[in-house]
Amino acid sequence: MVKVAGDAFRALLDQRQQIILSILQEADAKADAIKKQLGEASKSLEVARLRAKEICVQADASIEQENEIIKQQLKDDLIRVESTGRIAIKLKRQQTVKAIAQQVADLALATSEKTLLTMFDPYGPTRSNPKELNELHVSETFGQLKIPSVKRDLSIDCKN
Repeated sequence: MVKVAGDAFRALLDQRQQIILSILQEADAKADAIKKQLGEASKSLEVARLRAKEICVQADASIEQENEIIKQQLKDDLIRVESTGRIAIKLKRQQTVKAIAQQVADLALATSEKTLLTMFDPYGPTRSNPKELNELHVSETFGQLKIPSVKRDLSIDCKN
């Protein structure tokens, strides 16, 4: 009986040993699977970190490039505005010079007409037909230039 009890006890111990070994093997398998998953997760994490660094570098490069483009656009806009301002000032200066030149020309022509008409005045100290012709010629010339001339009575007494 002791032998049967010993064999039964031994069988029970062997069975427990098998169960414990089985549980340990299962735990080892699970531990290996978890280690494998941990390794894969570590690799994925490292890949993600590298990708994040690449994205940061690309973002920095993109930002720098965009800033350079904006700077160039601002320079171009500034040059365009300055050029437009210079052109506007030049145009205004040309208009002013043209207006002043026209006024000077008008004044010179009016003064010349007045001087010529005074010099060739038919009622002046010397009356002659050439004076009448000269006055007509001056009036016609100023009329062709579309400059108002002094309105005078052109009827001249040519008897003297």
